[in-house]
Amino acid sequence: MEILVKDPLYHNGIWKGMVEIPRHWCQYRHLLLERLRKFPDRIAQIDAATDRKDTYRDLTDRVLRCSVWLKNQKLKSDDVIGICTYNHLDTYVPVIATILAGHIINPWWNAVLDDDMAKYFLNLTQPKIIFADDLTIAIIKQAVDEVGSTAKIIAFKETPGFESLSQILKAQNVTELSEFQPNILEDIEEPAWIAYTSGSTGFPKGALLSYRRLTLIVDPISEKPKINFWAPGICWTTGISNMFWTITSCSTAVIRTDLTEEIIAQILEKYKVTNMMTSNTAIAARMSKVEAIKSYDFSSVQMVVFTGIGMIPEVDEFLGDIYPNAVIVNCYGTTEVGYVTARIKRHRKLMSCGQIAPNCEIKIVDPENGKILGPNQEGEMYVKHVGMMRGYYKDDKNTKAAFDEEGWIRTGDLSYYDEDGDFFIVDRLKELIKFRNNIHIIPGTIERVILKHPDVLEVAVVAKPDLTDAEHPMAFVLRHPHATVTEYEIYELVSQHLPDHMALRGGVIFLDKIPHTDTGKVSKKELRRMAVSLAIEQ
Repeated sequence: MEILVKDPLYHNGIWKGMVEIPRHWCQYRHLLLERLRKFPDRIAQIDAATDRKDTYRDLTDRVLRCSVWLKNQKLKSDDVIGICTYNHLDTYVPVIATILAGHIINPWWNAVLDDDMAKYFLNLTQPKIIFADDLTIAIIKQAVDEVGSTAKIIAFKETPGFESLSQILKAQNVTELSEFQPNILEDIEEPAWIAYTSGSTGFPKGALLSYRRLTLIVDPISEKPKINFWAPGICWTTGISNMFWTITSCSTAVIRTDLTEEIIAQILEKYKVTNMMTSNTAIAARMSKVEAIKSYDFSSVQMVVFTGIGMIPEVDEFLGDIYPNAVIVNCYGTTEVGYVTARIKRHRKLMSCGQIAPNCEIKIVDPENGKILGPNQEGEMYVKHVGMMRGYYKDDKNTKAAFDEEGWIRTGDLSYYDEDGDFFIVDRLKELIKFRNNIHIIPGTIERVILKHPDVLEVAVVAKPDLTDAEHPMAFVLRHPHATVTEYEIYELVSQHLPDHMALRGGVIFLDKIPHTDTGKVSKKELRRMAVSLAIEQ
């Protein structure tokens, strides 16, 4: 992945990054297939858990077989293909095949999938086909039956009662494979991808991204393949983007799911990783606390990319020590927009998330009166980007709320910039809780479980900052009058019904009154401030 941050323009409180115009956008699908076929004997993917290697010849064969199968399903161009899975060697087969066949990819949140979430995804996107892993296929089948969906479920692994990916690949006609050609892309604004982002109701919104976004995810061909490693799965834009960057540069991806800080270190050393493209700065903080990390050889690493807010000086110094040959980049971005700013370690300030990215415009706005603010004034960041979403899929209300009258997207993040054009994120206004290695926790999922307790009148779950884990869920609970439910009972309720990563590590706080906004909504901004204060006191 090439990170370019050049001198931006500034006028009347608006920052404008350099403009990069993607070339040959109308041939994007053909370009993707061309790059897949460019070096058939190169290694496309390595499964770090088994050391199994996948050449571009083998990957391309599976992708084309899946593309032909999709074309034979008589689908329309705007039909949605759901994909729910962790990272493995077949993960990207239906992703790439769907793009080549001209349909819309829709990766599901697999780690937090439950019956309610699956039914929500089905009702929102009405997918014609769903590719599902072994951990979620039963949940998806139950939801399909309950809502009366006609979606065809394809299992990534052989599963009794389901058609499998390997079966549909083997059944394809060799002649059709040799004759396959992707459709010409007629309109750069044609929808390509529905990426889920956080929602105020506890369910995610689907950001509809066009081919304009994909044309920005193209790297030059690498004569000597880069070795790329990342943690996020396909349900996050970083996971999808990193694979497309890898394929278009004809490089190699190293994948694994059960990641710890030391496993990451082992992968970097063993496979001589050149580009580490991970998800958040909390990973760096945790790595800095593992003494054994310092014994590994990371001399092969040329670039390390983290997303999120700026890193504290101690962690930044640690990264410089263990990655002696790497450029360390801290990016900030959103699902709806793409990456917005980037800080290159040796050139920019600590704790900032850098300067404006190419193809982007930024302004900081007073949330109270809409006034554009100047340097060192805190407000909400508004962004324009050539690859930003078209809107939220089948959600006019939230789409209208996301944009201002001039087409700027409201990020929901409190931030400011200084006189040099370096941006700083003060607080996350969005509600998604980010925990450890790319695990995102939906507060509403935890809230719904707690509300099942008969003694609970109202509950709000927010993020409590944690240096090691990024953020912990903290529950603020309003009990019914004279109720006696205890903190321990709330902990146990959540532990019994939800995965371990949703445990209330941030604590349970009982309040006499839950704060609300003027519109009657729970004031999570106020609760987040309380959570931050409690974290500082500890």
